Amino acid sequence: MKHDPLRIAVLLSANAAARVLEDARNTDWIAVVFSEPSTHRTVQFKGREITFAPAGWAEHRLAADYVERLVAELSGLGYPADVIRAVLAQEPGELVRVEFTPVLSVDQTPGSRMAALVPAQEDRRGS
Repeated sequence: MKHDPLRIAVLLSANAAARVLEDARNTDWIAVVFSEPSTHRTVQFKGREITFAPAGWAEHRLAADYVERLVAELSGLGYPADVIRAVLAQEPGELVRVEFTPVLSVDQTPGSRMAALVPAQEDRRGS
């Protein structure tokens, strides 16, 4: 039985992340970090086989929901909600869906031993 590889999708601002998007297109490598500020739980994923597409309506809704969850998380730590919303604001149509196959994930939570969560996979393209 063949399994499709795990894919991770992130939404990035075409304007704010222009350099990241350009680098990912040029190298076919990407690294993303997810962190929960209240607990400092942090995980990094590195990946390849990147695809890019404009975000659809459902992804714009997901991004708006994410902003509100992050506002709740950070305002609980004393950060002003209006500043958080301003930092995360984007123009309509500016979100890009970036999807990739992870080849390595690392627990980077402070105090951890930076344990690999998923071992590196061999590059299937032979480069």
